[in-house]
Amino acid sequence: MIIERLKYFFFNVHNDWQIGVIHSSLKNFIFSEDDPKIKWITCGFKVYQADPFGIERNGNLYLFYEEFLKEKDYAVLKCMVLNNQLKKLEDRIILDDGTHKSFPFLFESDDTWYMMPESGALNKLEIYECNEFPFVWKQKHVILSFACSDAILQKVENTWLLFYTKSNTKDENKTLYLRKSEDLFGNWELESETIVNNDDYSSRNAGSIYKIDEDYFRFAQNCSNSYGENVVIKKVNRFSFDDYKETVISEKYLPENCNGFHTLNANDSFVLVDRRRYRYQLKSISVIFRQLKKFIIKS
Repeated sequence: MIIERLKYFFFNVHNDWQIGVIHSSLKNFIFSEDDPKIKWITCGFKVYQADPFGIERNGNLYLFYEEFLKEKDYAVLKCMVLNNQLKKLEDRIILDDGTHKSFPFLFESDDTWYMMPESGALNKLEIYECNEFPFVWKQKHVILSFACSDAILQKVENTWLLFYTKSNTKDENKTLYLRKSEDLFGNWELESETIVNNDDYSSRNAGSIYKIDEDYFRFAQNCSNSYGENVVIKKVNRFSFDDYKETVISEKYLPENCNGFHTLNANDSFVLVDRRRYRYQLKSISVIFRQLKKFIIKS
């Protein structure tokens, strides 16, 4: 108890998110019992970073992510360019409209890259098209006119499947919805909606859907006790709007100090994760003296 009081007396303590990169295949990360070697991306105390998605191109890793600006109290989307040795080459804001953005879900269609971020503050779900890779993105289409959390798309044959939970509701981490459309840029509002999962343990998306060998896997956030505890690995047994089926395979934990893990993505060479962890910043001498003065007067 005394140690805890001293910790908060001398330090600013924040429970922040941090991005990690693993030089590994997704298959090895999911099914291996060995602890992976994680390269953690450092950032200043005024921000935190989370929700990594990545594209490999020309020997570089293009890392798209959320950066939360504590002074402005909202997040922007950024792209960090890393070389094969994970040395940072460039890092720029790609989307900042003054409202909170997160979970920059990436997908490719007809040789064009698109992004569908979480935009809960605008009460809509939008697709952005990449006009100049990797930093220039323009709004392309509004899919739904209500806020969705961590929405993802998966194309199965000629049909697009949209998986999402609904933001700002009591079941935001519990109820996973599905819609389908033959036209990616059609009127999704007219499409029927069905519930495909309804528990806090394995509903809210934690990344894209991936094919490993002959099987597809969806990653979900374990929110049983709190938001974003760990990532649950689920095998998709059947892609069907009327009879979608998936099975829990395992739950992944990060081996290093963390109290949360809620995003898992990958490409050919890298696995991308994030962790929630406590960060400590020593308070200024003047702040410590002011606190000490108040303590003495109270005593």
